[in-house]
Amino acid sequence: MDLIKDTWTCKKCGAWNAAYRTECGKCIEMKEKKVRQYRSRQGRSDSQYESSAKVLGFTALMLFGALLIASIIELVETLF
Repeated sequence: MDLIKDTWTCKKCGAWNAAYRTECGKCIEMKEKKVRQYRSRQGRSDSQYESSAKVLGFTALMLFGALLIASIIELVETLF
């Protein structure tokens, strides 16, 4: 098998490619890729994800506030 005969050179970038390829591998890599959406987002849009994050943050803040108030009430009850 002759490696020179089984390759072709891309006219745009000059990269060598295997004969079975129909497009240049280097040129494909240089094309702008889609932004990857992670599995944890489960198909939600950016606005839905942001809204869910705000609700989660607000809930965590309220839980922290409730725990703080409960601990202050218990401290006051033990002192008096």
